[in-house]
Amino acid sequence: MQWEHIDLEAGVWVAPATKNGREHRTPLSTEAVEILKRVRSEHPDPSGIVFTGDKRGQPMSNGAMAAVLKRMGVEATVHGFRSCLKSWGSDCTSFDHHVVEQALAHTISGALEKAYRRTDMFMKRRALMDAWSAYVTGEARANVIVLHT
Repeated sequence: MQWEHIDLEAGVWVAPATKNGREHRTPLSTEAVEILKRVRSEHPDPSGIVFTGDKRGQPMSNGAMAAVLKRMGVEATVHGFRSCLKSWGSDCTSFDHHVVEQALAHTISGALEKAYRRTDMFMKRRALMDAWSAYVTGEARANVIVLHT
């Protein structure tokens, strides 16, 4: 992730090329924007890389996040975070399946679907990412009123 691909004012990160070779726009939640602003102010890096590894100017290694999870005693994989979004979106929300798939930058498998889907569902994905942010930060539970018997 490089700073040149992030627009903090618009709340958008554009990955110039994903595994499938296509550009992918990602709407950033308010919380994600705030985190990125803190990173930029606390750890400015002239290389333009957002999350650098031990060597300034170099990106984190592929195993850096796995190592952090291991040190924390968390039995999970980095890819598991993507799986969590997929499961939560499917099981706990009313977001359309296609919106969740688009958020994960999954390729469209069917020729007919591919021919007709001409949008990246950006605004619906923004709502999804805001809801996901509220869920993972615990804000989603803030609207629950506990009733005592």
